[in-house]
Amino acid sequence: MISIIIPNYNRSQFLAESLRSVINQSYLNWEVIVVDDCSTDDSHKVVQAFQAKDKRIQWVKRIRLPKGASTCRNIGVEHVKGEYLIFLDSDDLLAPHCLEQRLELMRQNPHLDMAVFPMQLFKQIPGDQARVWNIENNKSHLERFLNLDSVWQTTGPIWKKEAFLKTGGFNESLACWQDVDIHLKALLQKLNIQTFYQLPVDCYYRSHQSESISQGNLNTSEKLESRRQLYIWCIEQLEGQRYLAKSMAINIIASAIKTLRIKYALKFLKESLQDYKLSELLILFMFAIVYISRLYKIKSLNSFFSLKLAQTQAPIHVGKYYQ
Repeated sequence: MISIIIPNYNRSQFLAESLRSVINQSYLNWEVIVVDDCSTDDSHKVVQAFQAKDKRIQWVKRIRLPKGASTCRNIGVEHVKGEYLIFLDSDDLLAPHCLEQRLELMRQNPHLDMAVFPMQLFKQIPGDQARVWNIENNKSHLERFLNLDSVWQTTGPIWKKEAFLKTGGFNESLACWQDVDIHLKALLQKLNIQTFYQLPVDCYYRSHQSESISQGNLNTSEKLESRRQLYIWCIEQLEGQRYLAKSMAINIIASAIKTLRIKYALKFLKESLQDYKLSELLILFMFAIVYISRLYKIKSLNSFFSLKLAQTQAPIHVGKYYQ
């Protein structure tokens, strides 16, 4: 059996479509656990309508803190009966061949703890965008996740349940980067993981118009502290190779400068100073100038340093590539 865990919060307008994508699977031995994060919309009614026709669908309500998708996913794992796990977001979709393709690869490769499959981005219907998450390059999966280039998103893998449990599950204390955290734990624990990006796309990630707003919210104090918490955990695991997590540190410091948390940035920079080259310190300095000049409306400084910053920064793809 394959257990599909769907965390949900006020996504009734998309949840029916996600459930329908599971019901349309060519492989039939599955169960769905929808774990609701105390929604205030009609999500429960949507699920009840499906349950009346298909007993493989379960509804579980989060009854403990903290709130969030990570808690819901962990609760879902506590209820599963299957040997394999897939985490499907409540607004994303599975292709009809998804479960069949994934199970066949796991059967062919019994040594694997996790297999990862290609995911395509879409806006309204699958196929309306040509971007996939992700492609391989010459860097290791660990190095790429540490560089915040997520090689796969949460729905991309199928896990052996026993392997997932070894990671300790999703970190419920993090307000962001939960998917980065769980996959870094799997990689640092040296689970047997293989990507099968040569195969047909078998899941779809909904690209919302509000994505940019979501990215902006990463600069809240809570999310900034969550990123710092994950960074500290990473360098503890990396021991003598803490420089591998340098991109995380730069991301955190840059966010602190953007939001004028200068004391926070200086304290964090002091803790990580030995990891930076002069050119990287220059980038941080330019971040500071750009945002301070915006604050005080110094247009000439803002224009000059914004241009220099754009020329200095490497492009960031965050796991999304055109085919």
